[in-house]
Amino acid sequence: VIAIAEISGKKKYLELNKVNVLVWMLIRKSKWDEYNQFLNFKGFIENVPLVSVDSSTYKAIEYSIAKKIVALKDGKLHLTTLGDDTFSLLIDNDIMIEERLFLQETGKKLTVNKIKELTGGAF
Repeated sequence: VIAIAEISGKKKYLELNKVNVLVWMLIRKSKWDEYNQFLNFKGFIENVPLVSVDSSTYKAIEYSIAKKIVALKDGKLHLTTLGDDTFSLLIDNDIMIEERLFLQETGKKLTVNKIKELTGGAF
């Protein structure tokens, strides 16, 4: 929810592969500096950080779809009204502030090319 809401703006959807990579990054706070350096670097970087997708990421997305927090359409995850309401609760109650800041600072820099570099072209 926070990845879609913070990065997509008014369109309120993100590509599924982008959400998968962002979730991987979000739950690995100890590597945020490494991810930031990679996403901000414009040239060739020798040591690309490891990013993958594990079953817990898929389960979280499946759960969000089942609970109608997001909807999957054409390879994109769309926030539903319930997803919007959930995000509003996070903001109103100052929950996940650091995660939201991480997404605001780095999330839009996660381009299709950067995803390919991070995943070895797996997505």
